[in-house]
Amino acid sequence: MVLFGDSLFIDSIEASLQGRRDLGLVRIHSSVNDVVEKLKVLGPDLIIFDSMDSRIQFVVPFLRDRPDIPLLCLDVDTSRVIVVSGEHHLAPSARDLANLIELQTNHHEVALAA
Repeated sequence: MVLFGDSLFIDSIEASLQGRRDLGLVRIHSSVNDVVEKLKVLGPDLIIFDSMDSRIQFVVPFLRDRPDIPLLCLDVDTSRVIVVSGEHHLAPSARDLANLIELQTNHHEVALAA
């Protein structure tokens, strides 16, 4: 598991998880230049980052390469965790894109009804 960033929030999560050796916790600070390459080498099962970190530009490039690794985006202001998925779909035509939009909209409506 990777903790990304330099916020006090990430510091506190690291401190609370430090004793859990089974998690294989690694911290990557925001000052690291080649975050995507470092993450590729580490191959974590999960990445956790603070939504307020200004250096989270790595998210989209990383998800393109490793859509199988979930990202947890922590929002301390709202006490929410956003699970970012790298789920990919092919949409070579406008019709394919329209079908995907419809599928996602229907999925969202079903989730709201539950």
